[in-house]
Amino acid sequence: MPRPVYIPDAPEITVVETTDELFAHKRADHESMILLPRPISGCFNDLAIWLLRRHPARDAMISDGSQYLPVCYRVGDLEGLKEENGMDWPDELALICGDMHRMEQAKRVTAELRVIREKAYHPSTYEFHQDGAGEVTTSLTEEVGRLMCCYNDPVTECLLIADAHPVYLTGLGFSGIFLAKDDAKPYRPGVGDMWRQVCMGQGGYPLVHRAVPIEPTGRRFPWIGPRSWNPPRLLTVC
Repeated sequence: MPRPVYIPDAPEITVVETTDELFAHKRADHESMILLPRPISGCFNDLAIWLLRRHPARDAMISDGSQYLPVCYRVGDLEGLKEENGMDWPDELALICGDMHRMEQAKRVTAELRVIREKAYHPSTYEFHQDGAGEVTTSLTEEVGRLMCCYNDPVTECLLIADAHPVYLTGLGFSGIFLAKDDAKPYRPGVGDMWRQVCMGQGGYPLVHRAVPIEPTGRRFPWIGPRSWNPPRLLTVC
């Protein structure tokens, strides 16, 4: 498959043509991302708002008020919503559930759909960084890495290893944060693309990336009243 114009022509990113190839590809040490380009269409913004509105933790914040608690769904939760009143996006929901099933079959771990609004992460997540494994490590999870797909903007932003400058703190060593070099060109997978990314402890070069901030809606309770102009993003992670 031709490399999409939005993906750098670099050996650390391998582009594949099918879902089967995405999961079966034998990752080389120099690869940080295996990408399946997959343009999608649908009303994923509206689905994201609906999923946020109905979640009981939608307005819960950590004690210092700096960020919202995660809003996540497992595939069984989502499948239970198919017949719920107001579920007007069956095709979009079916696509997400199908992706989550395939991810779980590939890794043998549980996938989750994250509904990400403004201030959904710790501030360091909006800086360039590398993920830890964050799960029970097996040879299968190490080989596959982390599986991700974003169904609406903003999609995760990434840096090539050569474009990333690690930040060191005096007396403390590496901070865990990277800065983009002056001539760097960050890139983002496309909406609907599915990718595997290497995490720390999984060999090779862990992907340098960051979450892109979502601008506040101007209302603390965006599910009350008119449609939010800044809908949350939908991100499947496994």
